[in-house]
Amino acid sequence: MLLQELFETTPAEERFQAAAIEALKRRLASKGDKESVGSAAFEISRSFGIPASELVRMYHKKGNNNGD
Repeated sequence: MLLQELFETTPAEERFQAAAIEALKRRLASKGDKESVGSAAFEISRSFGIPASELVRMYHKKGNNNGD
């Protein structure tokens, strides 16, 4: 366990959501315009076990929308 993890004050659920959003951002960056946010969210949500629609909502709520 890292020392940083011992003193982490962010709730685990929030860190989990942030990790899912970061994974979505990386996927969208790697695919460019070839994949929509919804399609990428579907693939990422399968790994994280959350609904794709919820992941898209969290992504847009964080202000990461670029017109998709």
